[in-house]
Amino acid sequence: MNIILVGVGSALGGLFRYCVDSGIIAYFDFNAYASIAVINLLGSFLIGWILVQTKQVSNTWYFWGIGFCGGFTTFASFSHLLYEGVFNFDPKVICAYAISLIFGGMFCFVLGAFLAKKLN
Repeated sequence: MNIILVGVGSALGGLFRYCVDSGIIAYFDFNAYASIAVINLLGSFLIGWILVQTKQVSNTWYFWGIGFCGGFTTFASFSHLLYEGVFNFDPKVICAYAISLIFGGMFCFVLGAFLAKKLN
């Protein structure tokens, strides 16, 4: 049962990511780097929030935490952009981008968990 929850949640998260990515690029005129940053930071916040809200491993965690947030965030696109960026931009800028997203993701995760605890 858990594998079905993760699979359906992941599919939904991936579709939602596509819609958010397209909207961010079209509406805000962001490039792919900024769009992926917004998506991954938002996903990190959500997974922190969901982890605290579920309080235990449950169907909610499998669907929303592992499935949806796993499908919504995109490590593959992040890795691809880093690879492209090394050849197309200043490597120092790409390293700063990578480091800021990794630490920004951790910060957003902790922020989501902290706010979920405070609001409970």
